[in-house]
Amino acid sequence: MAALLGRRLRGSALQPTPVGLHFLPRLSHAHAHAQMDDSPASQIQQKKDELYDLLDKQKRLTCQNGRLMHNLSVQINPRPDDLRWHGFRIRKRLDYVVDAVMHSTIFILLFGAWLSWNEESSAEDGKEEALGVKNTQEQGRR
Repeated sequence: MAALLGRRLRGSALQPTPVGLHFLPRLSHAHAHAQMDDSPASQIQQKKDELYDLLDKQKRLTCQNGRLMHNLSVQINPRPDDLRWHGFRIRKRLDYVVDAVMHSTIFILLFGAWLSWNEESSAEDGKEEALGVKNTQEQGRR
């Protein structure tokens, strides 16, 4: 069994690989539609693709349609030849990064403010306790 496997591996390593098998075939937009069945999820995906195509045909987009197209760009099947699709995808990824940085910054600022407030309140508590001890000592002397 091992010898047979070794022969196959050696034989395939020595034989040239056919040109068409170097890369896995990419799913094209038409090929993806051909594979879809009549399930509700596939129908929704088909409607998203159709809506993106309809919006893509317009030269000027309103603000709401632009946002819709922006959100649809990450939900539709990949379109490697569409420059507009690439632009929307890059903008959407940039939005994710900016959102994460913004939330992290807010968290760090709030946490830092809480820490400084906590240190100040504990220092004030320490002063009050020290004053309380001094006051009880003074009252004991009287």
